[in-house]
Amino acid sequence: MLARIMQAIGASMFQATNIAIIAAYYPAGEKGKALGLMTTCVAIGAMAGPGIGGMIAEWLSWQWLFLIPVPLAAYASWLAIRHIKEDVRKPVKHSVFDWPGAAMLAWMVGSFIYCLSRNLEGGAGFGTRMNLLLLVVGVIVLPFFLYWERRHSSPIVPIALFRIRSVWMGLAVSAMSFIIANSLLVALPVHLYKQGNLTAASIGWMMLAYSLLLAVSSPLAGRWSDRLGSKPLMLAGLATMAGGTTYLLLQPGFITIPDLLLALGLNGVGMGFGAAIGLGMVQ
Repeated sequence: MLARIMQAIGASMFQATNIAIIAAYYPAGEKGKALGLMTTCVAIGAMAGPGIGGMIAEWLSWQWLFLIPVPLAAYASWLAIRHIKEDVRKPVKHSVFDWPGAAMLAWMVGSFIYCLSRNLEGGAGFGTRMNLLLLVVGVIVLPFFLYWERRHSSPIVPIALFRIRSVWMGLAVSAMSFIIANSLLVALPVHLYKQGNLTAASIGWMMLAYSLLLAVSSPLAGRWSDRLGSKPLMLAGLATMAGGTTYLLLQPGFITIPDLLLALGLNGVGMGFGAAIGLGMVQ
């Protein structure tokens, strides 16, 4: 668990800063294209991951799934150090990190995820005394968190930004897109494997339909958003994801390969439009 926590900390660092770099260095008319290209890079990684991960899990051992990314991460770090220049803008006054806000946010999010994971693992679920206590304390902490964040000079969650329509709409669109997509990508491989007709490697290769169309659609969405605006593309992306998910829900218990590829493809296209445009609206 400690290793997974370290992975999460590292992922949060670069996933937050890469969008900030785009916002700082790209002009307004090219931010959509840049965000689309960034989403394409993410999709390419997601494309390679399921197929390669399935083969590694089937032919080697699970330890190799964590060992192989080590040299890749080292190479990526070297590229970042070499090519990403330091900001040449005026230095800003160093702010005090919001440790109380971070602690309260970690408690609220962590308690909910812990209770949810216990429920999914087949335990007693939300009804246990400990889980209910964690959730109740998280709810009690929420008003104190909001009060603190409104008054801190450098809040970890700037509540005032949510008054800006484009910010909260962009975050809402991105959140809905990722919830739909990740629910599908996490639950579907498990369901297919339990059917017993497919190997881990073959399931991984079929899941590439999602990432492939995500990689193709996201740069197009970014370019079009710079010209047409974000709203029509955002709505089109969400509608496409809803259509793909609904089509999958209407299938019987045994999912055929064509139906699977169609649903994954629709969700990939929708995610390429919805998530990229949502991030662009925030910027």
